[in-house]
Amino acid sequence: MVVYSGFGFDAKTVQHRFGAETLMSFYKGVISYALVWNATLCLSKVSVLMYRSIIPNSSMVKWTRWVGGTIILWTVVNVLTTALICRRFALNWDWRLEGRCGSLPVFYFAMGLVNLVTDMVIIILPMPYLYRLRLPWRKKVLAMALLSIGIA
Repeated sequence: MVVYSGFGFDAKTVQHRFGAETLMSFYKGVISYALVWNATLCLSKVSVLMYRSIIPNSSMVKWTRWVGGTIILWTVVNVLTTALICRRFALNWDWRLEGRCGSLPVFYFAMGLVNLVTDMVIIILPMPYLYRLRLPWRKKVLAMALLSIGIA
């Protein structure tokens, strides 16, 4: 898999050593990876929100539903944008075709920014509830560290 389709090399090296067809195969892999990655990222974030079963407070349930809905909606937008950013889907891997693409760097920056914000919200969301627990300070800190392990 490292050599097939050029994975493991930069684009210029792939085109020079293996030809344009291999480079196109590489970009087909990149676009399929982006679509699958969005779905798996959504499912992993929503699964983390299941900590609401540990904190069955009504406001916690409301917030986790809102954040989960936002993550699912953002994933749908990401998948649609990934699929439609180039008019002629094949333009994602074959730049010789006629058509046009939107700004991929802007899209990737926005996608990364929203992913970062949702990660921070998921980490911060249970903290006020954990802070109000009637536990010794050391156990509170341990519980907060356990639920914010994604920071490291």
